[in-house]
Amino acid sequence: MGSHYIGAIAIELLAIEARVVIASVETFLKYAEAIGLTVDVHSPHPHDECAF
Repeated sequence: MGSHYIGAIAIELLAIEARVVIASVETFLKYAEAIGLTVDVHSPHPHDECAF
């Protein structure tokens, strides 16, 4: 019973850690978009119109 209990706790801790990581990434992307660090993949590249 002891090893099953410890295994269940370890799995639960991994699930909690995964949720924290996902929330952190979502928060980062929200703020990165707000300050212009992200690029919209559907918009043309700003230098596409440059004639070099």
